[in-house]
Amino acid sequence: MYEAEVSENSPIGHSVLQVKANDSDMGPNGEIEYTLHQAVDPVPKLLRIDRSTGTIYVKGPLDREDISSLSFYVVARDKGPQPKSSKTFVTIEVTDQNDNAPAVEIRGIGLVTHSEGVANISEDMPVGTAVALVQVSDKDEGENAVVTCVVAGDVPFQLRSASDSSSDNKRKYFLQTTTPLDYERVRDYRVEIVAVDSGNPALSSTNSLKVQVTDVNDNSPIFSPTLFEVDFAEENQPGERVLDVTASDADTGTNAELLYNILGDSAIKGLFEIDPNTGEVRARSPLDREHKEHYEFRVTAADKGSPVHKGTATVVIKVLDRNDNDPKFMLSGYSFSVLENMPPLSPVGMVTVLDMDKGENARVHLAVESDGGKFVIQNGTWHYSIKYFLRQREGKQLHIPSESGGWWGATQIFICGRYHQCTGRK
Repeated sequence: MYEAEVSENSPIGHSVLQVKANDSDMGPNGEIEYTLHQAVDPVPKLLRIDRSTGTIYVKGPLDREDISSLSFYVVARDKGPQPKSSKTFVTIEVTDQNDNAPAVEIRGIGLVTHSEGVANISEDMPVGTAVALVQVSDKDEGENAVVTCVVAGDVPFQLRSASDSSSDNKRKYFLQTTTPLDYERVRDYRVEIVAVDSGNPALSSTNSLKVQVTDVNDNSPIFSPTLFEVDFAEENQPGERVLDVTASDADTGTNAELLYNILGDSAIKGLFEIDPNTGEVRARSPLDREHKEHYEFRVTAADKGSPVHKGTATVVIKVLDRNDNDPKFMLSGYSFSVLENMPPLSPVGMVTVLDMDKGENARVHLAVESDGGKFVIQNGTWHYSIKYFLRQREGKQLHIPSESGGWWGATQIFICGRYHQCTGRK
C-alpha cells in the first residue's frame, strides 16, 4: 500500500510517487510492467503511470475543492510467457493551496425589502436594525479558509456575527445600522463588504449593497418668513390677489405636498380666502379702510402625510386709503351775526368740514364764491374782510364750496349785522 500527497494546481508532468515491485526471475521473466488497474474517472484523467518505472505523474489539473483524494490499484506484471502479476493499493491526498478567494453573499432579512442589490430601510428604524444577512465562505481549508470580514468606508453600518457555531470557512453576519438614519440628510449609501482570507498570499473579495433610506413624515411644513406683512389698497375688486404665502417641507412625496388654510373667525373668512394648493390669498369683497384699516390672522400649511404635520404663519394686511369720500360740512347751513364796523379780519364764525379719507386725501380746501373778496377763510374760521363793512340791518348770503382730491362739498352761510331782524338757514 502506498500513500502520498500532491499539491493541487501541481503542473502537468509533476512526479507524485513511484511504486516498486521485485521479480527474482531472469530475463523477460523478471522484467516488470506497471499499469493502473481498473481505475475509474477521474483517476485516468488526472494521473498516469510510467509503465517501466512505476512512477506516477500528474496528467490533468488537480483541484482539491473538486477532488480531495485519489485511490486506485497499481498492477505489476512480468513479461514471461505466462505473465505473473501482483497489485498494490495507492492513495494520494490532494493538499490545499490558497487558490480560492472568499465569497461574499448578501441576502434580505426582516422588515427590510431587497431587490437586485438594493435594500430599502425606513429612516425611523432604530439603531441596530439588521439590513441584510451576509454569508462569507471560502472553498479552501485550514488557514486558507479563515476569513476576516469588514465593512469598508465611513458608513453607519457594521457586521455582527449571526452565530458563534459557524465554521471557519463559512460565517454569517448581520449587517446592521450603527446610528440613526435621516432621509433628509443622506438618502442612500453604498455599503461595501470586504472579505480577506488568511492564506499566503492572502486573497480577498468584495460585494456591495445599495441601502436606500425611505422617507417618513417626520418634518413639519415651515413658512419663511413666519410673518407676512402687506399693504393693500381699499376699493379692490372681488377676488383680487392680496399676497402669496409659501411654506416648504423637507420630506418628499405626499409627505411634502401641502394644503393651505386660513385660521380665523367667520368674519375673516368672509373677507379673505386662500388657494389651498398655491397659498395665494385673495380678497373676497372690496375692503373699506374707513371701516377697518388693519387685519391680522393666521394661516396654516398641512402636509398630506400620516400623521399630518402643520406649520403656521401670521398675515398682517394694512389697508391703504383711496380718495373715495367727499368732504362733508357738519351742518347743511350756517348763520352768523357780526357787529357793524368790525375791524378787518375779525372772526365771524367757524365752519367744520370732515373727510373720512386719510393723509393728502383728507386735506380740504375751502373757498368763498362770488363775494368780491369781502370775506376770507383762515384755518377753517371765517374772518371779516377789510374790503367790506356790513351795516346794521344789512344781510349777506354766501356759498362755500369745499374740495378734497377732486371730491366736492358745499354749504350756505348767512351773515347779518347785529340787531337787524334777519333769519339764517340751518
